[in-house]
Amino acid sequence: ECNFIHISYDYLRTIGRSFMNSVIAVGGSTVLSIAIAIPAAYAVARLKFVGRRGVIYILLITQMFSPIVIIVGLFKVIVFYHLLDSLWSLVFTFAAFNLAFNIWMLASFFETIPAAIEEAAWIDGLSRLGSIMRIFVPLAGPGISVAFLFSFVAAWNDLVLALSFLRSSDKFTVTLNIFNLVSGRYTIEWQVVMAGVLIATIPVVWLFGYVQKYFVAGFTTGAVK
Repeated sequence: ECNFIHISYDYLRTIGRSFMNSVIAVGGSTVLSIAIAIPAAYAVARLKFVGRRGVIYILLITQMFSPIVIIVGLFKVIVFYHLLDSLWSLVFTFAAFNLAFNIWMLASFFETIPAAIEEAAWIDGLSRLGSIMRIFVPLAGPGISVAFLFSFVAAWNDLVLALSFLRSSDKFTVTLNIFNLVSGRYTIEWQVVMAGVLIATIPVVWLFGYVQKYFVAGFTTGAVK
């Protein structure tokens, strides 16, 4: 009984630490990706420049490639910038891989916002940056929440990048921690694996519930006002 309690305590402490690592890496990358995608999506949706259509096609093409295709080159970049075995490596790579989808998603939402609203904001003295923050971001709230959700889930479920860039056990993410439990040499404690999986699904389930409520509020307010 004492051994069982000792193992359970050690596992809970380990899974709790990996849970926080995932929250830091995934949350930071999602916020960074959305922050960059909003002005980029505005430029694609509103500004007229040479190669605009080509930029949209390039964004779509980049979604066809898996991170495993460029993992060797990406690993060399991470080593060059001394980010190996650091959560910053996951923050930057997650944000980079989700950026194209977020730009494409938000650009389609920005295009639906009437230009007259933005022009009225300019007459009232707002700059382009001010119109983005005070007009486009509130009206495109549902689109931003969808992009945030997809980016968060994609980064939260990642195993390849975490397995490639992380070395220290105290920096493992939840998926990497569960992977180590499954990849045992002789025995696999499935009850421990299922406990880890259950804990790992809590943020995703909560986020889906929160975003669903935000959709209802976003579609019924803001635009009409």
